[in-house]
Amino acid sequence: MKAVTYRRYGRPNVLQIVDVAEPSIKKGQVLIRNFASSVNPIDWKIRSGMLRPLSGMFPPFRCGCDFAGEIIDMASDVTGFAMGDRVFGFLSPLKPGAYAELVAVDAALLAHIPNNLSYTEAAVVPLAGLTAYDALTRVVPLAAGQRIIINGCSGGVGTMAIQIAKIIGADVVGVCSHKNHALALELGADEAIDYHENPKFRGVGSADVFFDVVGSRSLSTVQSVLKTNGVYVHTLPELKTFLIDPLLNVSSKQKSRVVMVKSSGVSLQVLSEWMSNHLLKPVIERGYSLEEISAAQVHSETGRTKGKVSVVIR
Repeated sequence: MKAVTYRRYGRPNVLQIVDVAEPSIKKGQVLIRNFASSVNPIDWKIRSGMLRPLSGMFPPFRCGCDFAGEIIDMASDVTGFAMGDRVFGFLSPLKPGAYAELVAVDAALLAHIPNNLSYTEAAVVPLAGLTAYDALTRVVPLAAGQRIIINGCSGGVGTMAIQIAKIIGADVVGVCSHKNHALALELGADEAIDYHENPKFRGVGSADVFFDVVGSRSLSTVQSVLKTNGVYVHTLPELKTFLIDPLLNVSSKQKSRVVMVKSSGVSLQVLSEWMSNHLLKPVIERGYSLEEISAAQVHSETGRTKGKVSVVIR
């Protein structure tokens, strides 16, 4: 089968499409004919070597987390799924391999794709959607009537976070460039702030939660817009995060938390049901073929993507 691999950390041109052995399934697993994937920032951060403390001295060799496809084989102990089911999910960024024609995965990490979504639409949801879902339901958790500021609200995680926060019943302030205000408001944000024009959020008022999707802030830089017991949530699993956050959490009533998303079929099924009921929708700015994977990651690395970049596998 065709799959994307790389032998050393580096720029997008280290990515290669090669023929590799087809995966075999183990107990509790299914084999998926993969139709689509997407680009997440962590894909290229690991590929570039930015996250070596997590990924190790040598690269993982395979690439891609999100997948969406059809079950073509399954272990005898798998329940809740059948041959031919349309499913989606994501692989751990530290054990990737979704930029491939076939994916073997634990059935517990899967959910059914809603009938109103294509494979391409479903494939951009798992990692970004579950990151937002975990941040706002497990790490914080956000409650109805609370106020949240989402920094980077027009990206993959941000567009999911706006919609999930509104489903919960929160008041949402989206932070993005002015050109993306219309998208933020369309997705449900109550207010949109241009970070160029108002970098210190003057006049925004205080919030219960500051969700820093892009990791461009810190607790110390947003304390003025957080309530006394407010929480700053971010998505950067860097070494300094695990050293600094505990100190901040001891010295201040305002807390800093990092979301370390875990693949979960149960949580993903919640997102699936929301999408089926038109409460949540994926946002795709542009699509690429598997053969264009280097260009797809270059596009994502600009940090200016609206929603997600999709990758068509077949």
